[in-house]
Amino acid sequence: MGFIIVVAGRAFSDATGMRLRSQNMLNSAEEAGRISALLKEDISQMGTKSWGVSSASGYVVDTVAAVHMNFPNEEDLSSYYLHKPPFTSSASGYDSLYFLKAHYDENGACRAVMQVEWYVRADSVLIRKCNTINNPKCTGASNPASECPAAPVEMAKNVAQFRLLPSKPGAVAGSSASSAELFPSSGSSFALINPLGGSYQGPRATLGPFSQNSSSGGTLHANYYLAAPGQLDCQDFEFSDGEEYAISFHLPYVVNTSDPCKAGGNKCTGVNSRYNKIAMFQAERDHLSAGLRNISMNGEPIVINGAKQPDFLFYPPQATGASNIRHFEFSVPGAVRACVGITAAFYSPAAEGHLDVENFRVYRKTDKVYHFDRNELGYNPNYNSTPYNRASVKAFELTLGVNKKGEINRAVTVIPVPNNGVVPPSGGN
Repeated sequence: MGFIIVVAGRAFSDATGMRLRSQNMLNSAEEAGRISALLKEDISQMGTKSWGVSSASGYVVDTVAAVHMNFPNEEDLSSYYLHKPPFTSSASGYDSLYFLKAHYDENGACRAVMQVEWYVRADSVLIRKCNTINNPKCTGASNPASECPAAPVEMAKNVAQFRLLPSKPGAVAGSSASSAELFPSSGSSFALINPLGGSYQGPRATLGPFSQNSSSGGTLHANYYLAAPGQLDCQDFEFSDGEEYAISFHLPYVVNTSDPCKAGGNKCTGVNSRYNKIAMFQAERDHLSAGLRNISMNGEPIVINGAKQPDFLFYPPQATGASNIRHFEFSVPGAVRACVGITAAFYSPAAEGHLDVENFRVYRKTDKVYHFDRNELGYNPNYNSTPYNRASVKAFELTLGVNKKGEINRAVTVIPVPNNGVVPPSGGN
């Protein structure tokens, strides 16, 4: 009997201990998830600066520039400051976040600029602190004190971890580019270079006339590679597996209206044609495509995991009023360094025309996918760092751990901050 009682008691004790542990884990996970949701709602509004107002001229959109950290000098157009103390492992440690956002009344008008701070106190209590800044642009009704109390608010106790990892742009440009997220880095200047000779400079690069293949066949084609102005080699990018990217450019229908040629008169050919023969493009015979290329500029598409990556076919402009936007979205099945190029081959008289390229851009789509380098958990860009800065951060990965009687559960949440770093119209307050 004594043996049976001991065994039964031990089983009961183990079952009770397991039930208590499970209950503590559930409570920890529930609180971590609840606080993460509150954090996400608050932090995602970082940099919010626009609102609609009614005026005598109708409904207009107004902006406030005070949500930037240092807008007057344009040294730091981000809306936050993240403090990351040194830590020994990713399983512990506390960051602190300070950010700015505009606050609105029930009619959607700005009523204050809010300074919000999240940090963990020495007793492991997560604190939200808030202050308001008077701004001449923000004249909305009602008092924001309900959402921005002057006294610090205790949001959670027994916090074991509070970490924020800023996102990195996914398309990392080579050392010759000044931007890691967007090409070109500013303005609309770019170049399209032909390895056989010729550099065509933007903001409008004119390609053509082209070599024409014979009607019986041929392999004459031209390759043009995206480059920075004055650059002799193509601009290479590092594309990451699983990210979503876009290539876009404009193809306006351009003719030389000062050319003396008239309809029914002398034959006009080439770049000086008043009637751009690129409109004679034949889809079954001629070829225009854009895609990823080897950095050796040998004309071959990039190869990933043994397979050539397909190009995007596109039409040239057909008339002055036709849509001139060419936009292609893609992802790669493995990390790769590649250039971006255009290939042209003509078998019809369209070869005598010219292709005019404007606003050539390569960028990562930040509205769906965010890139976090978990091998660099201490990553924290500054406004004067190169090539990254705080204004390029479009999301944070929050890791929040809560301790309930020895059981720690962590919630990992991605918080998009699309308005961080957006430059307002000039003249804003």
